[in-house]
Amino acid sequence: MLRNNRLVDLPESLAELQSLQVLNVSNNNLPAFPLVVTKIASLEDLDISLNRIPDIPNAISSLVNLVKLNVMGNSLTGNLPEGLGRLSKLEELDVRQNKLQDFGVTAELAGLKLLYTESNIVTRAHMELTSAVSVSLRSNKLTQCHLTNPAHTLVFLDLSRNQLTELPPDTFVHLPMLEHLVLDSNHIVSIPPSVGNLSNLVRLSCANNILSLIPIELTRLEKLTTLDLHNNNLKLLPPEIWLMPKLAVLSLSSNLLEQFPHPSMLENLRRQQGGSSSVRAVAAAAAAAAAAAQRSGAMKGTAVSRVTQSIQFTAASASSSRQSSPQVRANSESLSEYPEQHSDMALPVGSERIRNKSADAGRLQAQTPTPPIKRYTVSDPPPLSLSLKELRMGDNNLDDEVFTLMAFLPELRVLNLSYNELYDL
Repeated sequence: MLRNNRLVDLPESLAELQSLQVLNVSNNNLPAFPLVVTKIASLEDLDISLNRIPDIPNAISSLVNLVKLNVMGNSLTGNLPEGLGRLSKLEELDVRQNKLQDFGVTAELAGLKLLYTESNIVTRAHMELTSAVSVSLRSNKLTQCHLTNPAHTLVFLDLSRNQLTELPPDTFVHLPMLEHLVLDSNHIVSIPPSVGNLSNLVRLSCANNILSLIPIELTRLEKLTTLDLHNNNLKLLPPEIWLMPKLAVLSLSSNLLEQFPHPSMLENLRRQQGGSSSVRAVAAAAAAAAAAAQRSGAMKGTAVSRVTQSIQFTAASASSSRQSSPQVRANSESLSEYPEQHSDMALPVGSERIRNKSADAGRLQAQTPTPPIKRYTVSDPPPLSLSLKELRMGDNNLDDEVFTLMAFLPELRVLNLSYNELYDL
Protein backbone atom coordinates (compact mmCIF):
# COMPACT_ATOMS: atom_id res chain seq x y z
CA MET A 1 0.00 0.00 0.00
CA LEU A 2 1.18 3.50 -0.87
CA ARG A 3 -1.77 5.52 0.35
CA ASN A 4 -1.59 8.83 2.23
CA ASN A 5 1.63 10.09 0.68
CA ARG A 6 2.61 12.82 -1.78
CA LEU A 7 3.21 10.75 -4.88
CA VAL A 8 2.79 12.47 -8.25
CA ASP A 9 3.74 9.45 -10.39
CA LEU A 10 4.46 5.73 -10.24
CA PRO A 11 7.64 4.12 -11.65
CA GLU A 12 7.59 1.92 -14.76
CA SER A 13 9.29 -0.81 -12.76
CA LEU A 14 5.96 -1.38 -11.02
CA ALA A 15 4.86 -3.29 -14.14
CA GLU A 16 7.30 -6.05 -13.26
CA LEU A 17 5.10 -7.09 -10.35
CA GLN A 18 3.01 -9.46 -12.45
CA SER A 19 1.60 -11.28 -9.42
CA LEU A 20 0.39 -8.13 -7.64
CA GLN A 21 -3.28 -8.39 -6.75
CA VAL A 22 -3.95 -5.34 -4.55
CA LEU A 23 -2.71 -1.81 -5.19
CA ASN A 24 -3.74 1.15 -3.02
CA VAL A 25 -2.37 4.58 -3.97
CA SER A 26 -5.25 6.60 -2.53
CA ASN A 27 -4.86 10.08 -1.06
CA ASN A 28 -1.76 11.14 -3.00
CA ASN A 29 -1.14 13.92 -5.54
CA LEU A 30 -1.44 11.95 -8.77
CA PRO A 31 -2.42 14.41 -11.54
CA ALA A 32 -3.25 11.65 -14.04
CA PHE A 33 -4.08 7.96 -14.12
CA PRO A 34 -0.68 6.20 -14.10
CA LEU A 35 -0.58 4.04 -17.25
CA VAL A 36 1.91 1.67 -15.69
CA VAL A 37 -0.98 0.34 -13.60
CA THR A 38 -2.74 -0.92 -16.74
CA LYS A 39 0.23 -3.22 -17.39
CA ILE A 40 -0.31 -5.24 -14.20
CA ALA A 41 -2.82 -7.76 -15.51
CA SER A 42 -2.91 -9.66 -12.22
CA LEU A 43 -4.56 -6.77 -10.32
CA GLU A 44 -7.85 -7.63 -8.63
CA ASP A 45 -8.27 -4.61 -6.33
CA LEU A 46 -7.25 -1.09 -7.38
CA ASP A 47 -7.79 1.93 -5.12
CA ILE A 48 -6.71 5.18 -6.73
CA SER A 49 -9.18 7.40 -4.89
CA LEU A 50 -8.58 10.91 -3.50
CA ASN A 51 -6.15 12.12 -6.15
CA ARG A 52 -6.48 14.69 -8.96
CA ILE A 53 -7.13 12.34 -11.87
CA PRO A 54 -9.29 13.92 -14.65
CA ASP A 55 -10.09 10.75 -16.62
CA ILE A 56 -9.65 6.99 -16.81
CA PRO A 57 -7.83 5.68 -19.92
CA ASN A 58 -9.40 3.08 -22.21
CA ALA A 59 -6.31 0.98 -21.54
CA ILE A 60 -7.89 0.00 -18.23
CA SER A 61 -9.58 -2.77 -20.22
CA SER A 62 -6.30 -4.73 -19.95
CA LEU A 63 -6.95 -5.31 -16.25
CA VAL A 64 -8.96 -8.41 -17.07
CA ASN A 65 -8.87 -9.77 -13.51
CA LEU A 66 -10.01 -6.57 -11.79
CA VAL A 67 -12.80 -7.20 -9.29
CA LYS A 68 -12.83 -3.92 -7.34
CA LEU A 69 -12.12 -0.39 -8.61
CA ASN A 70 -12.23 2.75 -6.46
CA VAL A 71 -11.74 6.15 -8.16
CA MET A 72 -13.69 8.20 -5.61
CA GLY A 73 -12.77 11.81 -4.97
CA ASN A 74 -10.95 12.66 -8.17
CA SER A 75 -11.75 15.13 -10.95
CA LEU A 76 -13.39 12.76 -13.41
CA THR A 77 -15.69 14.50 -15.91
CA GLY A 78 -17.97 13.49 -18.77
CA ASN A 79 -18.47 9.78 -19.32
CA LEU A 80 -16.72 6.69 -18.06
CA PRO A 81 -14.49 5.12 -20.77
CA GLU A 82 -15.72 2.30 -22.99
CA GLY A 83 -12.74 0.22 -21.90
CA LEU A 84 -14.23 0.04 -18.43
CA GLY A 85 -17.20 -1.83 -19.85
CA ARG A 86 -14.93 -4.69 -20.91
CA LEU A 87 -13.93 -5.60 -17.36
CA SER A 88 -16.04 -8.73 -17.19
CA LYS A 89 -14.94 -9.66 -13.65
CA LEU A 90 -15.59 -6.26 -12.08
CA GLU A 91 -17.99 -6.57 -9.15
CA GLU A 92 -17.55 -3.29 -7.24
CA LEU A 93 -17.22 0.21 -8.71
CA ASP A 94 -16.90 3.40 -6.65
CA VAL A 95 -16.99 6.69 -8.59
CA ARG A 96 -18.30 8.96 -5.83
CA GLN A 97 -17.42 12.64 -5.56
CA ASN A 98 -16.48 13.37 -9.15
CA LYS A 99 -18.14 15.36 -11.94
CA LEU A 100 -19.35 12.53 -14.13
CA GLN A 101 -22.38 13.12 -16.37
CA ASP A 102 -23.16 9.59 -17.48
CA PHE A 103 -22.93 6.08 -16.05
CA GLY A 104 -24.18 4.28 -19.17
CA VAL A 105 -21.14 2.06 -19.55
CA THR A 106 -22.02 0.29 -16.30
CA ALA A 107 -24.79 -1.53 -18.19
CA GLU A 108 -22.03 -3.52 -19.94
CA LEU A 109 -20.64 -4.80 -16.65
CA ALA A 110 -22.59 -8.04 -16.40
CA GLY A 111 -20.91 -9.06 -13.13
CA LEU A 112 -21.27 -5.71 -11.34
CA LYS A 113 -22.81 -6.13 -7.88
CA LEU A 114 -21.98 -2.91 -5.99
CA LEU A 115 -22.23 0.54 -7.60
CA TYR A 116 -21.57 3.79 -5.73
CA THR A 117 -22.09 7.03 -7.68
CA GLU A 118 -22.91 9.68 -5.05
CA SER A 119 -22.11 13.34 -5.65
CA ASN A 120 -21.80 13.51 -9.41
CA ILE A 121 -23.86 15.56 -11.87
CA VAL A 122 -25.81 12.91 -13.79
CA THR A 123 -29.30 14.09 -14.84
CA ARG A 124 -30.68 10.95 -16.46
CA ALA A 125 -30.14 7.33 -15.49
CA HIS A 126 -31.61 4.70 -17.79
CA MET A 127 -29.63 1.66 -16.79
CA GLU A 128 -29.85 -2.10 -17.03
CA LEU A 129 -27.90 -3.51 -14.11
CA THR A 130 -27.89 -7.20 -14.83
CA SER A 131 -26.78 -8.67 -11.51
CA ALA A 132 -26.41 -5.65 -9.20
CA VAL A 133 -27.08 -6.13 -5.50
CA SER A 134 -26.62 -2.59 -4.13
CA VAL A 135 -26.85 0.66 -6.11
CA SER A 136 -26.52 4.22 -4.83
CA LEU A 137 -27.31 7.17 -7.11
CA ARG A 138 -27.53 9.53 -4.18
CA SER A 139 -26.73 13.25 -4.51
CA ASN A 140 -26.74 13.61 -8.27
CA LYS A 141 -28.96 15.84 -10.43
CA LEU A 142 -31.36 13.15 -11.55
CA THR A 143 -34.64 14.25 -13.10
CA GLN A 144 -35.29 10.88 -14.76
CA CYS A 145 -34.46 7.41 -13.56
CA HIS A 146 -35.41 4.01 -14.91
CA LEU A 147 -33.55 0.92 -13.74
CA THR A 148 -33.98 -2.71 -14.67
CA ASN A 149 -32.41 -5.74 -13.05
CA PRO A 150 -32.90 -8.84 -15.26
CA ALA A 151 -31.33 -11.23 -12.75
CA HIS A 152 -33.61 -9.93 -9.94
CA THR A 153 -30.69 -9.54 -7.55
CA LEU A 154 -31.03 -5.89 -6.46
CA VAL A 155 -31.84 -5.53 -2.76
CA PHE A 156 -30.67 -1.95 -2.01
CA LEU A 157 -31.43 1.22 -4.00
CA ASP A 158 -30.72 4.81 -2.94
CA LEU A 159 -32.08 7.62 -5.13
CA SER A 160 -32.08 10.29 -2.43
CA ARG A 161 -30.98 13.92 -2.82
CA ASN A 162 -31.81 14.26 -6.50
CA GLN A 163 -34.39 16.27 -8.45
CA LEU A 164 -36.92 13.57 -9.21
CA THR A 165 -40.57 14.59 -9.39
CA GLU A 166 -41.92 11.18 -10.32
CA LEU A 167 -40.92 7.63 -11.05
CA PRO A 168 -42.05 5.66 -14.14
CA PRO A 169 -45.25 3.66 -13.44
CA ASP A 170 -43.47 0.35 -14.00
CA THR A 171 -40.37 1.20 -11.97
CA PHE A 172 -40.84 -1.41 -9.30
CA VAL A 173 -42.07 -4.13 -11.64
CA HIS A 174 -38.44 -4.65 -12.66
CA LEU A 175 -37.04 -4.74 -9.11
CA PRO A 176 -39.03 -7.48 -7.34
CA MET A 177 -36.33 -8.46 -4.81
CA LEU A 178 -35.73 -4.96 -3.43
CA GLU A 179 -35.47 -4.83 0.38
CA HIS A 180 -34.29 -1.26 1.04
CA LEU A 181 -35.51 1.76 -0.94
CA VAL A 182 -34.45 5.34 -0.17
CA LEU A 183 -36.14 8.23 -2.04
CA ASP A 184 -35.49 11.07 0.42
CA SER A 185 -35.02 14.73 -0.51
CA ASN A 186 -36.44 14.82 -4.02
CA HIS A 187 -39.58 16.54 -5.34
CA ILE A 188 -41.66 13.37 -5.65
CA VAL A 189 -45.42 14.01 -5.73
CA SER A 190 -46.57 10.38 -5.77
CA ILE A 191 -45.30 6.84 -5.36
CA PRO A 192 -46.38 4.60 -8.28
CA PRO A 193 -48.80 1.77 -7.41
CA SER A 194 -46.22 -0.70 -8.73
CA VAL A 195 -44.60 -0.37 -5.29
CA GLY A 196 -47.02 -3.16 -4.39
CA ASN A 197 -44.75 -5.53 -6.35
CA LEU A 198 -41.96 -5.12 -3.79
CA SER A 199 -43.08 -8.06 -1.68
CA ASN A 200 -39.64 -8.32 -0.02
CA LEU A 201 -39.34 -4.65 0.93
CA VAL A 202 -38.25 -4.15 4.53
CA ARG A 203 -37.51 -0.41 4.62
CA LEU A 204 -38.98 2.46 2.62
CA SER A 205 -37.90 6.06 3.18
CA CYS A 206 -39.50 8.84 1.15
CA ALA A 207 -38.95 11.77 3.51
CA ASN A 208 -38.56 15.39 2.42
CA ASN A 209 -40.73 15.19 -0.67
CA ILE A 210 -44.16 16.58 -1.55
CA LEU A 211 -46.38 13.51 -1.27
CA SER A 212 -50.05 14.24 -0.66
CA LEU A 213 -51.22 10.61 -0.67
CA ILE A 214 -49.69 7.17 -0.45
CA PRO A 215 -50.93 4.35 -2.71
CA ILE A 216 -53.11 1.68 -1.18
CA GLU A 217 -50.72 -0.89 -2.67
CA LEU A 218 -48.05 0.21 -0.21
CA THR A 219 -50.12 -1.07 2.71
CA ARG A 220 -49.99 -4.58 1.24
CA LEU A 221 -46.24 -4.94 1.79
CA GLU A 222 -46.29 -7.63 4.44
CA LYS A 223 -42.54 -7.58 5.18
CA LEU A 224 -42.19 -3.81 5.59
CA THR A 225 -40.83 -2.93 9.04
CA THR A 226 -39.82 0.74 8.59
CA LEU A 227 -41.77 3.46 6.78
CA ASP A 228 -40.43 7.01 6.88
CA LEU A 229 -42.65 9.67 5.26
CA HIS A 230 -41.80 12.68 7.38
CA ASN A 231 -41.80 16.18 5.91
CA ASN A 232 -44.32 15.71 3.10
CA ASN A 233 -47.81 17.07 2.43
CA LEU A 234 -49.82 14.07 3.59
CA LYS A 235 -53.35 14.93 4.68
CA LEU A 236 -54.86 11.44 4.85
CA LEU A 237 -53.69 7.90 5.45
CA PRO A 238 -55.47 4.81 4.11
CA PRO A 239 -57.20 2.84 6.90
CA GLU A 240 -55.53 -0.28 5.48
CA ILE A 241 -52.34 0.82 7.18
CA TRP A 242 -53.72 -1.09 10.18
CA LEU A 243 -53.35 -4.31 8.18
CA MET A 244 -49.55 -4.13 7.89
CA PRO A 245 -48.37 -7.07 10.01
CA LYS A 246 -44.67 -6.22 10.53
CA LEU A 247 -44.52 -2.43 10.47
CA ALA A 248 -42.55 -1.47 13.59
CA VAL A 249 -41.38 2.10 12.83
CA LEU A 250 -43.68 4.71 11.29
CA SER A 251 -42.51 8.32 10.88
CA LEU A 252 -45.13 10.87 9.76
CA SER A 253 -43.83 14.04 11.39
CA SER A 254 -44.08 17.40 9.60
CA ASN A 255 -47.07 16.64 7.41
CA LEU A 256 -50.63 18.03 7.27
CA LEU A 257 -52.40 15.19 9.05
CA GLU A 258 -55.56 16.03 10.98
CA GLN A 259 -56.19 12.47 12.10
CA PHE A 260 -54.80 8.97 12.13
CA PRO A 261 -57.40 6.49 10.83
CA HIS A 262 -59.22 4.54 13.52
CA PRO A 263 -59.42 0.72 13.13
CA SER A 264 -63.20 1.03 12.94
CA MET A 265 -62.77 2.72 9.57
CA LEU A 266 -61.70 -0.65 8.18
CA GLU A 267 -65.12 -2.08 8.99
CA ASN A 268 -66.92 0.80 7.28
CA LEU A 269 -64.61 0.64 4.31
CA ARG A 270 -65.12 -3.08 3.78
CA ARG A 271 -68.87 -2.73 4.11
CA GLN A 272 -68.87 -0.07 1.39
CA GLN A 273 -66.56 -2.08 -0.82
CA GLY A 274 -68.65 -5.21 -0.35
CA GLY A 275 -71.81 -3.37 -1.40
CA SER A 276 -70.35 -1.82 -4.50
CA SER A 277 -68.59 -5.01 -5.53
CA SER A 278 -71.77 -7.10 -5.30
CA VAL A 279 -73.65 -4.61 -7.47
CA ARG A 280 -70.84 -4.63 -9.99
CA ALA A 281 -70.81 -8.42 -10.01
CA VAL A 282 -74.55 -8.63 -10.65
CA ALA A 283 -74.43 -6.04 -13.41
CA ALA A 284 -71.45 -7.78 -14.97
CA ALA A 285 -73.25 -11.14 -14.96
CA ALA A 286 -76.32 -9.72 -16.68
CA ALA A 287 -74.18 -7.80 -19.17
CA ALA A 288 -72.29 -11.00 -19.94
CA ALA A 289 -75.58 -12.71 -20.73
CA ALA A 290 -76.45 -10.01 -23.23
CA ALA A 291 -73.00 -10.23 -24.78
CA ALA A 292 -73.24 -14.01 -25.10
CA ALA A 293 -76.58 -13.76 -26.82
CA GLN A 294 -75.24 -11.07 -29.13
CA ARG A 295 -72.30 -13.29 -30.14
CA SER A 296 -74.70 -16.08 -31.02
CA GLY A 297 -76.47 -13.89 -33.57
CA ALA A 298 -78.37 -10.63 -34.10
CA MET A 299 -80.90 -9.67 -31.43
CA LYS A 300 -84.31 -8.09 -31.81
CA GLY A 301 -84.87 -4.73 -30.23
CA THR A 302 -87.53 -6.04 -27.87
CA ALA A 303 -85.27 -8.84 -26.72
CA VAL A 304 -82.42 -6.48 -25.98
CA SER A 305 -84.84 -4.30 -24.11
CA ARG A 306 -85.77 -7.24 -21.88
CA VAL A 307 -82.08 -8.00 -21.22
CA THR A 308 -81.44 -4.35 -20.46
CA GLN A 309 -84.37 -4.31 -18.05
CA SER A 310 -83.02 -7.46 -16.41
CA ILE A 311 -79.67 -5.77 -15.87
CA GLN A 312 -81.30 -2.68 -14.41
CA PHE A 313 -83.70 -4.67 -12.22
CA THR A 314 -80.99 -6.99 -10.89
CA ALA A 315 -78.64 -4.12 -10.11
CA ALA A 316 -81.44 -2.22 -8.43
CA SER A 317 -82.37 -5.25 -6.32
CA ALA A 318 -78.78 -5.67 -5.15
CA SER A 319 -78.49 -2.01 -4.20
CA SER A 320 -81.85 -1.62 -2.47
CA SER A 321 -80.21 -1.60 0.95
CA ARG A 322 -77.16 0.42 -0.05
CA GLN A 323 -76.25 3.07 -2.62
CA SER A 324 -75.04 1.64 -5.93
CA SER A 325 -71.61 2.66 -7.22
CA PRO A 326 -71.25 5.30 -9.97
CA GLN A 327 -69.72 2.67 -12.24
CA VAL A 328 -72.80 0.46 -12.06
CA ARG A 329 -75.11 3.42 -12.63
CA ALA A 330 -73.03 4.38 -15.64
CA ASN A 331 -73.21 0.85 -17.07
CA SER A 332 -76.97 0.55 -16.71
CA GLU A 333 -77.59 4.05 -18.00
CA SER A 334 -75.39 3.49 -21.05
CA LEU A 335 -77.46 0.48 -22.12
CA SER A 336 -80.79 2.28 -21.75
CA GLU A 337 -79.54 5.52 -23.25
CA TYR A 338 -78.73 4.08 -26.68
CA PRO A 339 -81.36 1.40 -27.44
CA GLU A 340 -81.33 2.39 -31.12
CA GLN A 341 -77.87 0.86 -31.48
CA HIS A 342 -79.40 -2.58 -30.83
CA SER A 343 -82.84 -2.17 -32.41
CA ASP A 344 -81.96 -4.12 -35.59
CA MET A 345 -80.60 -7.18 -33.80
CA ALA A 346 -82.47 -10.50 -34.10
CA LEU A 347 -82.73 -12.94 -31.20
CA PRO A 348 -81.27 -16.36 -32.09
CA VAL A 349 -83.00 -19.63 -31.35
CA GLY A 350 -82.29 -20.76 -27.81
CA SER A 351 -81.10 -17.37 -26.64
CA GLU A 352 -84.23 -16.99 -24.49
CA ARG A 353 -83.04 -19.96 -22.45
CA ILE A 354 -79.52 -18.48 -22.22
CA ARG A 355 -80.91 -15.15 -21.08
CA ASN A 356 -83.15 -16.68 -18.43
CA LYS A 357 -80.34 -18.83 -17.03
CA SER A 358 -77.97 -15.88 -16.88
CA ALA A 359 -80.57 -13.70 -15.21
CA ASP A 360 -81.28 -16.44 -12.67
CA ALA A 361 -77.54 -16.78 -12.05
CA GLY A 362 -77.30 -13.05 -11.50
CA ARG A 363 -80.18 -13.11 -9.00
CA LEU A 364 -78.61 -16.11 -7.22
CA GLN A 365 -75.30 -14.26 -6.99
CA ALA A 366 -77.08 -11.25 -5.52
CA GLN A 367 -78.63 -13.51 -2.86
CA THR A 368 -75.34 -15.25 -1.98
CA PRO A 369 -74.29 -14.04 1.49
CA THR A 370 -71.04 -12.09 1.63
CA PRO A 371 -68.32 -13.13 4.10
CA PRO A 372 -68.72 -11.56 7.54
CA ILE A 373 -66.97 -8.23 7.98
CA LYS A 374 -64.07 -8.40 10.42
CA ARG A 375 -64.68 -6.15 13.40
CA TYR A 376 -61.49 -5.24 15.25
CA THR A 377 -61.58 -4.54 18.96
CA VAL A 378 -59.04 -3.84 21.67
CA SER A 379 -59.12 -7.52 22.62
CA ASP A 380 -58.93 -8.60 18.97
CA PRO A 381 -56.85 -5.84 17.37
CA PRO A 382 -55.66 -5.43 13.75
CA PRO A 383 -52.14 -6.60 12.76
CA LEU A 384 -50.48 -3.18 13.16
CA SER A 385 -51.43 -3.13 16.85
CA LEU A 386 -49.08 -5.99 17.56
CA SER A 387 -46.13 -4.76 15.48
CA LEU A 388 -45.89 -0.97 15.81
CA LYS A 389 -43.28 0.10 18.35
CA GLU A 390 -42.35 3.61 17.20
CA LEU A 391 -44.82 6.23 15.98
CA ARG A 392 -43.70 9.76 15.19
CA MET A 393 -46.38 12.29 14.26
CA GLY A 394 -44.96 15.58 15.52
CA ASP A 395 -45.68 18.83 13.69
CA ASN A 396 -49.09 17.96 12.24
CA ASN A 397 -52.66 19.16 12.90
CA LEU A 398 -53.79 16.34 15.17
CA ASP A 399 -56.34 16.97 17.93
CA ASP A 400 -57.24 15.14 21.13
CA GLU A 401 -58.97 12.31 19.26
CA VAL A 402 -55.58 10.83 18.48
CA PHE A 403 -55.51 9.45 22.02
CA THR A 404 -58.43 7.11 21.22
CA LEU A 405 -55.88 5.07 19.23
CA MET A 406 -53.64 4.35 22.18
CA ALA A 407 -55.73 1.41 23.34
CA PHE A 408 -54.99 -0.24 19.99
CA LEU A 409 -51.21 0.20 20.30
CA PRO A 410 -50.13 -1.90 23.29
CA GLU A 411 -46.62 -2.54 21.91
CA LEU A 412 -45.77 1.14 21.37
CA ARG A 413 -42.41 2.20 22.82
CA VAL A 414 -41.91 5.65 21.27
CA LEU A 415 -44.64 8.22 20.62
CA ASN A 416 -43.96 11.74 19.35
CA LEU A 417 -46.95 14.12 19.16
CA SER A 418 -45.07 17.39 19.59
CA TYR A 419 -46.33 20.51 17.85
CA ASN A 420 -49.93 19.49 17.23
CA GLU A 421 -53.33 20.82 18.39
CA LEU A 422 -53.62 18.91 21.65
CA TYR A 423 -55.45 20.40 24.63
CA ASP A 424 -56.33 17.56 26.95
CA LEU A 425 -54.74 14.25 27.82
